[in-house]
Amino acid sequence: MLCNACLNSIPYAPPPNIIRNRLYEHFSEEMVSIDGATSLLSLKENTQYLQAIHKFKYEGLSQLAYEYGKLLGRRMQIDGMTKYEYIIPVPIHKVKYRERGYNQSYYIALGLNGFVSGDMSDDFVRRNQYTKTQTALSKEQRKHNVRNIYEINKKFDPYGSRILLVDDVLTTGSTINSLAASLKSAGAESCDCATVAIA
Repeated sequence: MLCNACLNSIPYAPPPNIIRNRLYEHFSEEMVSIDGATSLLSLKENTQYLQAIHKFKYEGLSQLAYEYGKLLGRRMQIDGMTKYEYIIPVPIHKVKYRERGYNQSYYIALGLNGFVSGDMSDDFVRRNQYTKTQTALSKEQRKHNVRNIYEINKKFDPYGSRILLVDDVLTTGSTINSLAASLKSAGAESCDCATVAIA
């Protein structure tokens, strides 16, 4: 599913500190809940990989999401981001789950979990609101679109834990930052994020 030419020409994303600093382009310092961030590839450098992401996000190619997860896991080993108590795929609403048949972030997390330690589950948090897709929204609309959309499972206690959040693409970071804020409000010590791509 990933040819050698594609693997050899991956437009790698910048280092974790640069990715995290990009959040300050969209949030004030006190609003950033993400402590560390990494990504496999940069869509600004090569948009042809967007087609592959579209296929595993909307066309049912969950195995492709899993393979990208493995590549992301190897990148995380290089970045030294490998030890967590919990790994949480960013949840999607049940309506979107019915439409797609699966959550692509779950398969990405499943792939990287072979390289990164942590108890991985999609039952820790659920998305309790159906929101518009983020792609056509402005920066401010994205922030408003994802406020208070996550609910933490009462059986899950994140207190004092290091958590890794996994998603497909980091754009403004509104979605994943909102999830991190919810987890920190519940007592999580830190929240890092890992995505297949940054836009």
